[in-house]
Amino acid sequence: MDVAEANARKIFGQMHGLSTTMTSFAERSNMTWPNVTLPHFDIRAKEAEDLTGMELIVFSPIVTVSNKAGWEDYAWKHQDWISEDLKYHEGGEDLHPGNITREIFTYNQYKSALGLDDGDRMLTVYDEEYYVPLWQMGPVPTNASIINIDLYSNPSFHRMVNDVLEIEHKLLSEVADLDFLFNHSDVHINDNQPRSYVLQPVWDRFEEGARVVGFFAGEMAWESFFINVLPEGTADVLVDVKGSCGNEFSYIVRGHHADYIGRGDLHESKYDVSSLLFD
Repeated sequence: MDVAEANARKIFGQMHGLSTTMTSFAERSNMTWPNVTLPHFDIRAKEAEDLTGMELIVFSPIVTVSNKAGWEDYAWKHQDWISEDLKYHEGGEDLHPGNITREIFTYNQYKSALGLDDGDRMLTVYDEEYYVPLWQMGPVPTNASIINIDLYSNPSFHRMVNDVLEIEHKLLSEVADLDFLFNHSDVHINDNQPRSYVLQPVWDRFEEGARVVGFFAGEMAWESFFINVLPEGTADVLVDVKGSCGNEFSYIVRGHHADYIGRGDLHESKYDVSSLLFD
């Protein structure tokens, strides 16, 4: 449990570091939110991913109705961050991601374009006031059309954004399906592991009274919490993970590695097992 919690603190720490970097860069460069682009995003994201096991990191600013048109113009004119990052991305010379989407679009519009019905959107009074468009992504997107999707229109991100804004602190999500992001990157997922993401707020400055102006989201498989938990050669341990949102799944920890074995509590009832409760 101690090592698993240390792994979690490492993940949260990397996300906080990225947030601090973004605030520092914007303030030092005299940029006006939400029109901020962090250089070498792909490289910075990969460093955090290599240290923590995260598979995907994205940045999204908060865009209000009043500055939506200005944001869309800024994003279109500054989409060259993608081609710049591709210069340093392994195999980037063979990638041709195309152009970003000119306007902010919703998750439902994305699903409709694929011929999928995602049901009713979760609505609150905030929907008329701001958007949270996807702007930067590491690994760099292989299909740039995903840029400007309003993450706030996705049910999971919608709940998380509201909660993070309420407490002004990072949170770990429920088990979430982020295939709509993976499908536009060169991250290839070929397992059924449960995945969650950390949502980290970004502030406009470091002084008291700072306001949240955007979010980093870092996604990882739950095995990331159980890496290097046991010394090699020790007996395997089955871990039953129970979430307050109703998710439950099991891993077998084998030395430095963890194997996902399925949904639900799969331990033999005659044994006591460790349980990890997460929000």
